[in-house]
Amino acid sequence: MRKNLNTKTKTDTVLLVFFLLAFGISWLLWIPAALMDPAAGSPISFILYLVGGFGPTIAGLLMIGRTMDRTDQQNVFQRLIDIHRIDWRWGAFILTIFPVLGGLTIQITGSSTAVTRLCPRCRDSPENQGILSP
Repeated sequence: MRKNLNTKTKTDTVLLVFFLLAFGISWLLWIPAALMDPAAGSPISFILYLVGGFGPTIAGLLMIGRTMDRTDQQNVFQRLIDIHRIDWRWGAFILTIFPVLGGLTIQITGSSTAVTRLCPRCRDSPENQGILSP
C-alpha cells in the first residue's frame, strides 16, 4: 500500500513540475513580449511570442530528459519522428487545418489582426496589399 502511495506522489510531483515549467517558460517569454511596443514591429517580440508558445513542448522535453533513462528516451523520440504512425488522412488534416482557419479568418474579418499586430510592416509590404490590409 505504501509503495502505491509513493508512486502516486512521485507522479503528482512530476506532473506539478511539468505544469510549473510549461507555464513558467511561456510566461517568462510572453510577458516581455507583451510589454514591448507592438507598433514598433520588433522581431524580438515576435520571436518571444513564438518561442513562448512552445513552452509546454520545451517543458515536456526537459521532463523526458529528467525522468526517463536513455532507452526510454530513444523510444519516445523514435515514436515522435516516425511519420508512418500517422494515417494519411490525419496528416492531410494536420497540414491543412491551420491555413484553412487562417484563410477563413482573413475572409470573415477582412484582415488578420494577429499578423498585423505582431508585424505591422507585414501589413504594408506589397505582397500583402489587399490581403492583410482592410
